[in-house]
Amino acid sequence: MGTGSMRLRGRDALQLRVYLGADPETGRPRWLSKTVHGTQRFARRQLEDLVAEAGRARIRAGTLADLLDQWIDAASPGWSASTVSHIRSIVECHLKPHLGHLDLAKLTTADIDDFYVHLLRAGGRGDRPLAPGRWPASTPCFTGRSPRPCGGTGSG
Repeated sequence: MGTGSMRLRGRDALQLRVYLGADPETGRPRWLSKTVHGTQRFARRQLEDLVAEAGRARIRAGTLADLLDQWIDAASPGWSASTVSHIRSIVECHLKPHLGHLDLAKLTTADIDDFYVHLLRAGGRGDRPLAPGRWPASTPCFTGRSPRPCGGTGSG
């Protein structure tokens, strides 16, 4: 992994940049950048953090739909045909339409909470609420700092 670079952008402003590699679709270079204000020493510490973040971004780059496809490809060889079909149905009918377009780096707990709320209100057949017993009451939502029960219908 690269070390990144710094360039002066003003009297006390430095732009930090880390190369992420070429975009797989366009071939254009991708960069993670951040502007910081302060001393060179502070900027170097921030650059170290940015390099670490870039390493995670390389692993997580893409959308949730991309990750779900990769996960199914990696995990499904050990699954039965009916399990593969069922999981693909959940991913294609529920997860991808609502969350698949989101960049993983920008996915928030609020996005997931909104999806949970959608499922509770219109996640059943014909956009009706989920049937009782189809949603575990103990399913956590992660708004804020700690998990909390969503208050879903049914028990499980």
